[in-house]
Amino acid sequence: MKTKYIIIALTLFIAPAVTAQDYFAKLRYYFGDNSPIVNQQNTLKVHNTFSNPENGEKEGELTIYKFVLPESDVSYTDSVRVQYEAISQAMDDGKIPRRGIYTLWSITGNKDRSYTGYRLYHNKSEFTLVGTESDNCYTVGLINEDDTQFRTTYTIEWSEMSDGGVTGRLITTYAPIKPQIESPTVTPPLEQKNDNKMWMRKLFFYLDKLKDGESLYLSGLYSLAKDCAMLDHDDLKVAIGQIKLTKSELERKHKDDSSILLLKQVIEILETSW
Repeated sequence: MKTKYIIIALTLFIAPAVTAQDYFAKLRYYFGDNSPIVNQQNTLKVHNTFSNPENGEKEGELTIYKFVLPESDVSYTDSVRVQYEAISQAMDDGKIPRRGIYTLWSITGNKDRSYTGYRLYHNKSEFTLVGTESDNCYTVGLINEDDTQFRTTYTIEWSEMSDGGVTGRLITTYAPIKPQIESPTVTPPLEQKNDNKMWMRKLFFYLDKLKDGESLYLSGLYSLAKDCAMLDHDDLKVAIGQIKLTKSELERKHKDDSSILLLKQVIEILETSW
């Protein structure tokens, strides 16, 4: 299976002139009706759409495919995993704007963990929990281009079975962004407000400055991390994920060690607040 995985990865990374939409289209293929995973005979489907009772507008959606793949078809999960890793790499390389990504999160091979999972909202108040039972889980959230107040998430989670096959779920959610992510030009206002929306705006402002090499914002980021009591578990997970992405980008660019060390400390502070 490793050989197939390497061949798929090499093919994907050497393809010329790949756009952001190409990456997303390849990922969405595995979640649609023509997906080789979805088309397994033993796949079960759950689908719910949520509308505003006052105006009838769509405000949420949830689709879940439960699947079992025989050993001969487990390469499909590798194919999906490659799409996530390609998106992550493309973000690091600047091919995909980070502002188009709501979240990018994964766990791999964690069989004995106590982690309580990651919440994927499928309307304003209800969510589906992922990453609690399966050994592997990959999630990416894309901010909708037509309506940036909403995002769509794509998740695959699976575990290996004793017969060499795998069992898992494909999960798609559509819901309002929580919290709302502002444009990259937004700067923290002078007036301090202890709410999660303002906190996230400041976080993205500081991370953008650090990626531009402006290390004088390190102290502000550290102070922000110490004042995170208003964040819930979902907010913390999004924040930690974005800081880890920035840390990886700085490491790839061989930025100064002080920024990387500070980001590690900030991550530790937020993780202890769960």
